[in-house]
Amino acid sequence: MRFLTIVSSNFDEFFMVRVAALKRELGGSAVSSQRLEQVAAAAHEVVAGQYRALHSRIVPQLHAAGVHLVSTADLTGEQRSAAADDFRFQIFPALSSVRMADDGATAWRPPWPACACTSHSAWSRSPLANSV
Repeated sequence: MRFLTIVSSNFDEFFMVRVAALKRELGGSAVSSQRLEQVAAAAHEVVAGQYRALHSRIVPQLHAAGVHLVSTADLTGEQRSAAADDFRFQIFPALSSVRMADDGATAWRPPWPACACTSHSAWSRSPLANSV
């Protein structure tokens, strides 16, 4: 799992810095389009490999350890609310930059637009995991 997150983090940096620089350097030329298509094809291969590793190796190991990927549709209202609170107060602040307001209060203000996910999932530890 750690390797997959490192690869994903490196991809973020690669696209934000390297590919953006390549786009600026080459402009809208035919060479630019061809180069970007090559980069995209290689990136898609790596991401496909990440998904294969995740679903064929990591998820089964997590499942065996009592950690399950569940859809938010399978959660009760109380569980959904608790997960939303955990995300809002524990996870999102670690992912986003924090801006200090003039009055000293903090406000979440990421430097990029918010991204809405089309699929919602959550990892959970089975209460039966320790009894097996």
